[in-house]
Amino acid sequence: MVDYHIHTEHSIDASGTVSQYCDQAVKIGLKEICFTNHCELDPERNDSFIRFNGKREPFSRAGLLKLQSEIFDACERYRRDGLTVKFGIEVGYYMGIERKLKEIIQDIDLDFMIGAIHCLDHICIDSSRECHSYFNEHDAQEYIEQYYDSAASLIRSGMFDSLAHIDVYKKYGRDYYGQEIARVPHHVMNDVFRMQKESHIALEINTAGMRFMNEFYPAPQLMRMARAQGIKMITIGSDSHNPGDLGKDLDLGTQYLKSFGFDIEIFGKNEILIRSIPSIMGVSIEFDTAKDIIDIFKDNVSEIKEKMELEDLEVIKDIISLFACRRSIKAGDKITLERAELILKELLGLEEPFTCPHGRPTIIILNEEYIEELFKRDYR
Repeated sequence: MVDYHIHTEHSIDASGTVSQYCDQAVKIGLKEICFTNHCELDPERNDSFIRFNGKREPFSRAGLLKLQSEIFDACERYRRDGLTVKFGIEVGYYMGIERKLKEIIQDIDLDFMIGAIHCLDHICIDSSRECHSYFNEHDAQEYIEQYYDSAASLIRSGMFDSLAHIDVYKKYGRDYYGQEIARVPHHVMNDVFRMQKESHIALEINTAGMRFMNEFYPAPQLMRMARAQGIKMITIGSDSHNPGDLGKDLDLGTQYLKSFGFDIEIFGKNEILIRSIPSIMGVSIEFDTAKDIIDIFKDNVSEIKEKMELEDLEVIKDIISLFACRRSIKAGDKITLERAELILKELLGLEEPFTCPHGRPTIIILNEEYIEELFKRDYR
């Protein structure tokens, strides 16, 4: 089991060292955890801090590098205990954060980035101390629409792996607005989930909702909408702010997401999750061939990602072209005469035998004059 939403003492609203969390993870049998401390950068607020040894300092790239070193050290130390430790952050998104965030995370080796909407109009709706300042100025529908407008901007930024606690606005909004908070316009949510799917951003099952209001984030209504819109990428996290809450209700959360037909995705810079080896055009793929295809994705990930916007058939053609060239005979390869004859026979039987799928020539003509020139001879 994994937990992909964890805050240590480095977040100003949390407690517990990295080691205490790792010890607890081993104790309760977690196989993988990802630390995702808060990254709040809104210049109109006073919460852009990171904490070391109980002392706050302004959130900075230098501080993030220091935290990275601490987490990477834990990664090495706890590997022998069978625990995989990853490094992420939870970014409090606001419109216009992109440039500053890119500067902060430059050359930081993050495994995972969560995007979250914590504030609207620079007021923290996720805080019992602040939320009423916002609620008193907006009705429920204005609140919901502004929240999902911000979520849409977060998705469009293309900077995040996961969207956290997508309906956290109900945490304190339910007591203030009553059942009106549950009336989410279907067209709004459908648009958000469609964008999320197209942007390959995971939906988070956040179990903290069970501790605060006896309901997961997202609510069942939203889970059904997400499924209907084709969302497939799902992460799960306890959103723990102390080691005692690590892993809380993950078992129930896993049952919850599976009841809607979802499964959990594992994230990492150099990892790929294989659920099954498919066939292409009705032909089964051997395992060695599947490994070659994975290598193609690794070597050409940027090019393939760009082309994912095209029709599926075009993407398949591009992948097959890459695969064909990868499996071709290279300089220095040894083949038998029989194999060479077979290759020539198959080549000449193609509709387009003169080039490879990328347009490079497969056949060249060496006439007598060119051969004489190569050997510096003139036999005429």
